[in-house]
Amino acid sequence: MSKIKSIIIATVVLIGLPMLESFSQTESEGKTIGLEDISFSFRGGLGVSNLAGATAGYSYRSGIAVLGGVYAEYSATAKSGLMAGIEYTIKGATIKTDDLFFYDNLHYDLSYVNFYMGGFHDLTQRLRLEAAIIPAIKASEEISYTGVYGYGGLSATTDNVRNMDLGTMAGFSYQFTKINFGVHYTYGLMDINKNQSEGVSSLQNRMLMFSLKYVLDI
Repeated sequence: MSKIKSIIIATVVLIGLPMLESFSQTESEGKTIGLEDISFSFRGGLGVSNLAGATAGYSYRSGIAVLGGVYAEYSATAKSGLMAGIEYTIKGATIKTDDLFFYDNLHYDLSYVNFYMGGFHDLTQRLRLEAAIIPAIKASEEISYTGVYGYGGLSATTDNVRNMDLGTMAGFSYQFTKINFGVHYTYGLMDINKNQSEGVSSLQNRMLMFSLKYVLDI
């Protein structure tokens, strides 16, 4: 996983640095950002989410993830630009153990408000590379136990997940006309587990998303 993390962070840096340089050049040349340089879009997606933990003896099962958001794009150059937006994500995952003295399954249902801050570079006329840093605020949390310890099903009443998260995202999108198809992977950088006494030492969010983006006419 450390290799995936390094690749995503490197992608974010490689896209972000040219964007900042292009923006600085635009400012130094006295150019103004016009409405023709900015586009707006909606994106919705469906994918899989999971949790990664550092505790041995546990397995992690993926759940369904849903995403929706609005975005603004600024074309800094003919092929590159900046992208910012706000997203709402719903994600789930299950932690499983065979320990008879512990719960068999611990299921997480989480939702977040994401703040998307990234950039893009057009590799070809239709294929685009995208990367972003995504701070997130937890909107809701529901944890349920099933199995021996959970007595067949029990909702957790404790607040086990931190209110903030931070991830890096990298992926590709294929541009048709106004509709783009994208595949993106988000790698959580923060430990979201607040209650270390539950038997799991640390947890990080992971998400693979398949999405459609519709570009608006302004």
